[in-house]
Amino acid sequence: MRLETIARRWGRALVLLDTEARPKGKLADDIEKAASTYASSPDLRKILGDQGVPAETRSRVWAEVVRKLAVGDAGRKALLLLEKKRRLDHLPQIALVLRRLVDEREGIVRCEVQSAGPMDPPLRAELGSALERMTQKKVMVTWSVDPGLVGGLKVNVGGVTFDGSLTGALQRLALRAGVFAQGGDGVRRHESARG
Repeated sequence: MRLETIARRWGRALVLLDTEARPKGKLADDIEKAASTYASSPDLRKILGDQGVPAETRSRVWAEVVRKLAVGDAGRKALLLLEKKRRLDHLPQIALVLRRLVDEREGIVRCEVQSAGPMDPPLRAELGSALERMTQKKVMVTWSVDPGLVGGLKVNVGGVTFDGSLTGALQRLALRAGVFAQGGDGVRRHESARG
């Protein structure tokens, strides 16, 4: 079975459990926390994926990891079931699908905003409000600084990027200039053909 299909199936099943979790979204948070731990630990992935390690040992190791993560009861049960069904290698993708489904259910859109330098809180609040008006959803913004942008902003809203940075503008200008210099506008080719 394909990775995307497995992740979608588990994500849909877990989002149903999340509707019962309190607070809503807690299960998704717990699954994301476990997925991050799993993805960032090559040793853990090696032990849990090694068929030479007895299943009971793998289960005990994973149960201890889950205990240390201090997840809720629904998260603990889901994570132990994922290990039992040998789906931990799909955990990062399942976490992504689950988060997307929970966000859709709650009317949330996630945005990433990159700026050339730190943004003042009032400007952040103004931009957040503008994004909520634009999307007509609750916006969860992740802010980051990328000095390579030189100036302006780069905003990703639900997978669509709006590049209002100076670097982006210069790149677009260079692209247009390159097309024009190569005769990509059609006018120069026509004029040179008459000459």
